[in-house]
Amino acid sequence: MDKRVRCSKFISWQIEPNLEFVYIFNHKNSQWIYLDGISKIIWEKLMTSSIREVCKEIMQEFDVEEDVVSEDILELVDSLVEEGVLEI
Repeated sequence: MDKRVRCSKFISWQIEPNLEFVYIFNHKNSQWIYLDGISKIIWEKLMTSSIREVCKEIMQEFDVEEDVVSEDILELVDSLVEEGVLEI
């Protein structure tokens, strides 16, 4: 969990502030991914922090138990790695 993720070189992404979305385009398979809500917040935090640091920040910000937060974050990270969006 102390690992940091990095974006694949095959993606472009941006935050849409008016709609509270993160748009991710995977150039390798021409697929769009949209993140909103807590997924958007996790994505933004993962860009500058380790997975463990993001867990701690989310726990404090939303007053959620560590096991719930870590499971959700790891599930999102695993999904994005599988989609070729993130690398660990």
